[in-house]
Amino acid sequence: MDFKKFLMFGDSITEFAFNTRISPESGRDEFCVGAALTNAYTRKLQVTQRGFSGYNSRWALKLLPQILATERDIVIAYVFFGTNDAAMDSVQTVPLVEYVRNMTEMVQMLHAANIKVVLVGPALHDAHKWLRDESGSVTPGSRNNANNKLYSDALAGVAREQRTGFVDLHRAFSEAGGERWSDLLVDGIHYSGRGYEVFYKELMAVIDRTFPELSPDNVPFRFPNWRDVAPDGSNL
Repeated sequence: MDFKKFLMFGDSITEFAFNTRISPESGRDEFCVGAALTNAYTRKLQVTQRGFSGYNSRWALKLLPQILATERDIVIAYVFFGTNDAAMDSVQTVPLVEYVRNMTEMVQMLHAANIKVVLVGPALHDAHKWLRDESGSVTPGSRNNANNKLYSDALAGVAREQRTGFVDLHRAFSEAGGERWSDLLVDGIHYSGRGYEVFYKELMAVIDRTFPELSPDNVPFRFPNWRDVAPDGSNL
């Protein structure tokens, strides 16, 4: 039984997309974008998660052909890399010019397979939380909001040129979080339940606006309502 697919392709923020205990110290389950997407597209599209913690666009470009070779019937995909690319003086660093080229190549690869694309840009970064929680493994100043915005703005340009959707999480986190935007992050980079909820709402708004035919309300259910099933199941 094959369903058309929604591909989630990204780094750790996608890898953790089904983790309801992203903030263990809270002692409670929190919103997670993977479950929300799966619920929105239940019996409509199969949500397929391909998240790779720590990865950047250079490495993602190597993975995407392998994903497309094995995952059939993808109709829409979000591609979310840039948070690690924007890090400075790191093995994860990808220069801005290369980042733009990598993201463009991935979009073109997906378009060649007739897949609608939503690009997602990096959100805000809380250096204080990041250094506090990862003090033994990170270099002070290696990540900052200015660089995140630089990469986000560059990705917005790719989206315009390639005619894809674009989720501006840098703006969305600023607006939704206000003075307490840091509450949207658990460690300075990764999202809290509230952060994932902002991501989900922005993603769905972009889909509604850019690809309305793939908005959950416009994608039909697979198979009839149980009330319409013939007693012998002959119409299934």
